[in-house]
This record gives sequence, C-alpha cells and structure tokens, in this order.
Amino acid sequence: MSNIQVVARELAAKTAKQGLLSFGNGITNIIGARHTNKNIRLRVTNGTDNLQTVYLIPSEVLGTPASNAGAPDVTKFGLPAGVPFFLGTFTDGGKDLTIVPLNLGQNVGIIGNALKQEPTQVVAISMKSFTTGGLPENTNYGNSLTHYKLSHLEEPKRSTPLNLDAFQTSRDVSTEILKIDLIKNKFAAVISQNDALAFQINAGTKMDITLHLGARMSMPEYFYRQVEAGSEVVANNFPGESAVDCGCR
Repeated sequence: MSNIQVVARELAAKTAKQGLLSFGNGITNIIGARHTNKNIRLRVTNGTDNLQTVYLIPSEVLGTPASNAGAPDVTKFGLPAGVPFFLGTFTDGGKDLTIVPLNLGQNVGIIGNALKQEPTQVVAISMKSFTTGGLPENTNYGNSLTHYKLSHLEEPKRSTPLNLDAFQTSRDVSTEILKIDLIKNKFAAVISQNDALAFQINAGTKMDITLHLGARMSMPEYFYRQVEAGSEVVANNFPGESAVDCGCR
C-alpha cells in the first residue's frame, strides 16, 4: 500500500467517525440521541387573561422572519395564531406573556436565530406547571403538543396532537411534574426552517419546560470536526511541511 493510500485511509477513518449530525456528551450517531445531555430550559408565564399558544420555531421560517417589530405573525405561514418563543414578551390586553431561559448562557433571541440554521431534534420534554403565584397546578397537562410540517410548495401539515394528559400518572398529579419520551411515543419533534412545535399555556399559569435535545445539524460544528481531523493527519504524516516556512515571499 502506498503512502498516499495510507494517508487517505487514515483521513477517511478520522473524518468518518461522525457524520453531518452533532450531538454532545461524546455521542457520535443517532442511536445515542437520548443521551446528549443537551437541553433548552424555558419558563413561560402567562399573566394574560387568555390561553396562549407558544411556538417553538426559528426566528426565520422558510427564509422569512417570523416576527415583525415584536408582533406575532406566524399566521402568514399558514399557522394558527400564536407567539414565537423567541419574542420573550408578548402583550395581550395590557397584560404580558413572558418567556425566559433558565439555563445560564442561554438567550431566547439567540436560540431563535440559531435554530434557523441548525435543525434540532427534541427527544423528550419535561414540564412543571404552577399558578403565576407559584402554587403547583396541573390544568396545563390538559393541553397538547403539536408538530407542524411547513413547505414553500403547499399548506402546512399538522400532526396528530400529543395530548399531555395521556401521560399523567398519580405521581405526576402529586408532584406536578410531567415527563414524556417523544421517541418512544413516535412523535416527530423537530424544530427547523420547515418544522415548528406548538404548545398551549393557560391564563394565570406558568410552566417550566425542558426540551431534551437529540440530533442537531450544525454545519459550523461539522466543518470544525473535518478541519480538526484533517489537520491532525497532515501534522502526523507531513511533519516537514509548513504553511509559513516555504521559502517563498
């Protein structure tokens, strides 16, 4: 086997360890999507007098901004009226719906921007429901989670809603905590330019929601992995070469 073949094989082995998808926690393929240890945690407080629908959606959908000066305008994509999560604050009748991140280093506006170029899988969802005064309550578990498939060629397609109360147990009632494995329940929970997730929050309540993340398609992370692997192969196999000490001017 020639040196060129040896180097090519080594490069192929290093760059093939992980494909286009990103995960976290050392996971390198979709089989380990449940164990990435990556999540987005949000506190959604509905101080308005009306039930509100919140969309987990990128700040741009099908290439078009999903908000206009802070006003929810998801209906132009064929979606029912609702509030994109990345707005942070929405006023209805003089009262506010607020959405704030609970993880350090996370910002709803930045997450909304990242999701427009980084399709993301949600593998599970955990939630706690309270009154706005902080008392445990469970009426929000009577609502649902819905996935919408968007297209520039046809009307949005709505999934069969995942009714949250179907997963409530006696333990959930006592602790006011609800956890759902979306993979086990064959629910396609993807957020991307072509995918949106919607949930409802009742008036006078707040919910702490954790989105447990699986696969992500991050081109910057893929680019870094490829460059890192290639640089390692070059350094190991061509130690005499230099990008700066080439004797040229």
